[in-house]
Amino acid sequence: MTVHIMILYNEYMAGHENEHAQGLLKLALMATLLLSLVVSCGERGEEDPSATVFFSGRAVLSSDINTPIADVTVNLTDMVSNSVTGTITAADGTYKFTGLSQNRWYTIGPVPTNYTFVPELIQIYTNVNLSDADFKGTPK
Repeated sequence: MTVHIMILYNEYMAGHENEHAQGLLKLALMATLLLSLVVSCGERGEEDPSATVFFSGRAVLSSDINTPIADVTVNLTDMVSNSVTGTITAADGTYKFTGLSQNRWYTIGPVPTNYTFVPELIQIYTNVNLSDADFKGTPK
């Protein structure tokens, strides 16, 4: 729904230069978005506290995203408990953290040994699975 609202907003704004009209439309769209979030949250009911999520991604060369970087340590930090969990990328550059508690802040980042990675760190607050937390590495 958010994507659809923003596309409509951008299409409308392309043809309207009046700042007042833009401001009013922006307020109306934001109110619609907030209302849709409140309604969708109410429809879900209470979340299952035992439900978990996973985060996964790849380490690849920045010069060629089809070239994986194996044996990179990737750390995940739970920002609530400050616990750190590490994993190592596979031969195809992939990594995965499973069984993570929902509705928490996490950071994910590769340990820079032989590469400099972009981004250095990803900070996430989520209750859904994330499968594209990728890091692009440049040899040091």
